[in-house]
Amino acid sequence: MEGPLVVEKNTSPTPANDPESGNGRIVGRRTIVKGVAWSIPVIASAVAVPTAVASPGCVGSPISLTSYEQSTTVAIPACATTVTFEIAGGGGGACLASPNPQAVGGSAFVHKGVLAGVAGQTLTLTVGNGGVTGTLLGTANPGAPGGAGGRGYSNGGMGGPGLSSTTAAAGGGGGGGSSAILLGTVPLIVAAGGGGAGSSWSGSPLAVGNGGFAGAGGSASIAGTVIARGGEAGTATAGGAGGIGNQGTGPSGYSTANGGHGAWGLGSGGTHTVGSGGGGGGYTGGGAGGISAAPDGRGSSGGGGGGYTYINSTYIPGGVSTNLANNHAIPSGPLDVRAAGNGWIKISWT
Repeated sequence: MEGPLVVEKNTSPTPANDPESGNGRIVGRRTIVKGVAWSIPVIASAVAVPTAVASPGCVGSPISLTSYEQSTTVAIPACATTVTFEIAGGGGGACLASPNPQAVGGSAFVHKGVLAGVAGQTLTLTVGNGGVTGTLLGTANPGAPGGAGGRGYSNGGMGGPGLSSTTAAAGGGGGGGSSAILLGTVPLIVAAGGGGAGSSWSGSPLAVGNGGFAGAGGSASIAGTVIARGGEAGTATAGGAGGIGNQGTGPSGYSTANGGHGAWGLGSGGTHTVGSGGGGGGYTGGGAGGISAAPDGRGSSGGGGGGYTYINSTYIPGGVSTNLANNHAIPSGPLDVRAAGNGWIKISWT
């Protein structure tokens, strides 16, 4: 019995009309003469022909980033016909003002859409982290710092520290960092972070300012007729204004301060002192909350405003769908110092 069929490369020159001038000829243990070779039935499995399939680069699994790192790049294959994305900024940090009311940070939003004109291009992705909840103060820990702002394409503002002369206060929550997708240096979308929460102190049951959702101002902190306004949200043309301290008709002797303004450019959130909530980062940043403090040690501060979300209509002509990310910090107890939830980015293509 002859051995298995093998393919032997024919390296000798042959005429153009020679039927053996293909990729090889079928041989066994002894040479099969030319006339007989063409009388043997074709066996399809002897020489396999690959089936044409789509390029695996255009089928890929979604790329998912869920925390801040140095910017990550992803090459979109030239064969991609549809490139979809999902993006959210970081949530705002909370405030722990035991035994005073506790305030929550502001949430970011989730944006979903389709990118146009990016096939064959390299995108840069940066995720924004959540702001940190302000540290609880006590007799052994006066003047504890506010929560750090989340890092991101633009950082959230740091919450203001607790008033050092009091023993029952907390620092404000930090604002969430923004997430972004860029083509070179051109932002395609910047998803804003939420604002951090403001605080109150000295054991008085004062209302505290919650952080603003991305794109919204922080809420005011109200102590009777004394009001500390929350920071305003960033806008398309400017960072959010800081909240105004001590609006109203409070007793004389109340000290006040206005919150810091959000930044333009990369849009970091505004910061200030004494328990105010930090603004959220964005294309422009949100402003920090204002503060009001009395000579007897009582006081309160407003929440930080959320950052501004930017959408480049040239590359996202169909717009985006938007839903609440619910990634803001909500303290469940006086010692709950968890950070707010991070933002995220997902990219996929077909």
